[in-house]
Amino acid sequence: MSFGGPGRTIVARRLARPLERLRGLLLTRPDARPVLLEGCASIHTFGMAYPIDVAFLASDGTCVLSVRGVVPGRVVSARGATRVLERPACAGPWPARGEQVMVSPARWGDLVGDTPPRRGGMAGGAGPQGGA
Repeated sequence: MSFGGPGRTIVARRLARPLERLRGLLLTRPDARPVLLEGCASIHTFGMAYPIDVAFLASDGTCVLSVRGVVPGRVVSARGATRVLERPACAGPWPARGEQVMVSPARWGDLVGDTPPRRGGMAGGAGPQGGA
């Protein structure tokens, strides 16, 4: 995924299945890689052990809401969002409201620790890369 010009890239694991989206970054460490929750306009941080940064994206890739440092025990929603980018809260580039975020499909191996493809398609861990 990319946003805001050259050199602003975030590699994220794509989570499209309901249980994957429900878990999101839950039970991960503060050094976890970002995730992209597909088909999502609301997130929660119940059970989280650390704050997260979130960027809600419309279907055309426009960031409709960006919130940094969402603490555990909160719910955040954004009207018009169809997916959400999450990462452990940290300094560094992050999409701002109104920025265009380009999501490109990842190939197996783009993300360290992904499982190899299963018969019939990409592994569940495959996701967007190179641009947000």
